Amino acid sequence: MGSPRGVVSRAASAWGALLVLTAVGAYVRLANLGALGFRWDEKYSSLAVKGIVEHGIPQLPSGMVYLRGGWLSYLMAASAELFGHSELALRLPVALLGVATIPAAFLLGRALFGVHVGLLTAALVAFSPWDVELARYARMYAPFALFYVLTILAIWRYRVERESLAGGVLCIVLALVAVSLHQLAYTLAAAFLFPVLIRGRIFAEPARLAFPLAAAATVAAAFAIWSGLIGHYRELPAAAAADPAAAAASVGLLQGVARSVLGPLASALPDLPLAAALWERAPALLVAFALTAAAGVVLFLRRPGAERGRPLDVALLVAIAACSVLQLFNVALLALLLLAFRKRVGLDALRAPDVRMGLAILVIGFVVWLAAGLAFDLAGLRAQGAARAVAGTMRAMLDFPHFFVFWGFVNEWPLAAVPAALGVLWAFDRAARPQPDPAAAFLLLTFGTVLVLNGLFDTLYEIFRYNVPFSTFFFVFVALGVLRWNALLERVRRPRLATSRGVPLAGAVALAALVVAYDVNPLRAFLITERDYRSDGALYRWFGLESYPDYQGPAAFVRAAADGDDLIIAFDSREYYDYVGRLDYWLRSSGYEDQSYEEAGRIRDLYLSTPLVADLPTLESVLGVPDRTKWIIVADWLLGDGTALDEDIKRFLRNHRDRIVYVGRDGVTNVYRFDPPDARPGDAVSGSIAGH
Repeated sequence: MGSPRGVVSRAASAWGALLVLTAVGAYVRLANLGALGFRWDEKYSSLAVKGIVEHGIPQLPSGMVYLRGGWLSYLMAASAELFGHSELALRLPVALLGVATIPAAFLLGRALFGVHVGLLTAALVAFSPWDVELARYARMYAPFALFYVLTILAIWRYRVERESLAGGVLCIVLALVAVSLHQLAYTLAAAFLFPVLIRGRIFAEPARLAFPLAAAATVAAAFAIWSGLIGHYRELPAAAAADPAAAAASVGLLQGVARSVLGPLASALPDLPLAAALWERAPALLVAFALTAAAGVVLFLRRPGAERGRPLDVALLVAIAACSVLQLFNVALLALLLLAFRKRVGLDALRAPDVRMGLAILVIGFVVWLAAGLAFDLAGLRAQGAARAVAGTMRAMLDFPHFFVFWGFVNEWPLAAVPAALGVLWAFDRAARPQPDPAAAFLLLTFGTVLVLNGLFDTLYEIFRYNVPFSTFFFVFVALGVLRWNALLERVRRPRLATSRGVPLAGAVALAALVVAYDVNPLRAFLITERDYRSDGALYRWFGLESYPDYQGPAAFVRAAADGDDLIIAFDSREYYDYVGRLDYWLRSSGYEDQSYEEAGRIRDLYLSTPLVADLPTLESVLGVPDRTKWIIVADWLLGDGTALDEDIKRFLRNHRDRIVYVGRDGVTNVYRFDPPDARPGDAVSGSIAGH
């Protein structure tokens, strides 16, 4: 044990390093924060803030009350009142809370595994491109990440390390704050049960179940009620159009709560398109595969020396075989991990005969399904080339639980996934022992529960940005892989390498370099800070940073050029409404039922109440309105492949590029001008394309 002076010196060094990381992380989150216009879902935050300023509640133009983000919208409104309604004002609260996630990540990593893991986790969060992006984005994701991490940290501190009633109340409060920011906080209800699972002897001391069950029920009830409120007030425009008297009825709220509870349960039923397609095209092959797998399991269990008396292990092996036959490979993998965990011998369980048999079944099943999928073109991708067919078939095979939830981190950070996998193995080895490491078990439960529950029960959140709030836990695994990888050498019978001078350090440096090379490269974070609408240089292309869409420029052009009685039509209706202050028609295909409602036979935008233009005859009738100039704002990428616009409308716009009078700063967003039908043909266009 070191001297008190040495302990103080090391602590000061750790806090100094954290201060530097936080300062640099603050720079990449705050620099040029308001330089670029709102994009994507930021328009909801902006419209909600305008509603708060004007009405005291986040009411949108359609009459919807937009409750997503909860109290954050009011914090943004306060910032807008202080600094004026701008990109900087609305993003600033999010960015500051995003900065706070860096020390929170340090505290979590240090509490679980020591100061070095804490510092490396904080560094990864500081420079993570996704974390930087969402901290510069006027939405709830970065604040949600902060309060999710703080809740998990508090549960560890006050329910695992020591039991404190006051600390437990703090855990509940933090969880409720997280729930108010985003519905995916419902997984925190399960987190209150982790201390009980780690401690074991669940029913030996029933009195100790009272607080975890009460806390879990409180968070679950808050999630159901808040989700019901969000759903109820989101549907106000549709309810008012159908029956104005019933729009505010309490039954609507009750129905919303019921949907928030029953909807995820209904969505948990697996969607197995490949299995269904194979059953239609070659049912005999599927039956033969099932019979072969069943025969293999039976022969394995009947072999001489097979273990007896472990019915749960047999059931897990049967489940692995059944899930492999039914294309449920993610579930089969979870069953395999559970089978290995039950051995309570750490990584040595991977040598157990039934675990090796289960792994063989899973691998063979995957190969068989991939071959069948490609042979019968079950994913319908053969025409797109061999590489696309293989990748698409594999993704379809891994899409339950849903791909972006279950495999999103590996997909987004493939290089960082290497040390993360080592960290998972290290944690598994420490947790799956007769005397498990509580910290390792706690981290595995935290991250695993998020992936499994979100994949099974909340399929609306499949885009990776919904996973980003949980990246801190992924980065703890990355840090463990970098710093503890040599401990795995001892477990795989390589003690000489594990204790050799220089080998552990060299391995840690190599793994860290792998992560920094691309996935969490600090230069990538700085490029996000410095980019412009057309940042398409070599480094931006190398790091896969997409061009920033320009809604601000086209909106400013139309706002300045259009008269009060002109008609404005746009695909991204909410973005342009937010900037222009009005919009007359919403240009989209009719396949957006969840974003529209019907009133008097007319489809309207759910958020703005703007009528939909979904086909060419409707567009031509609008353009035929006499004595009024029409402005259409649409990006070039919408005129290619895809179903966002009707094919006839796309063809019409491609044939009328001579009507473009402004090109946005992103180089792809165009403003078309159509003069009244009775104007001379030569008057339609100003004669030049402006806006570059």
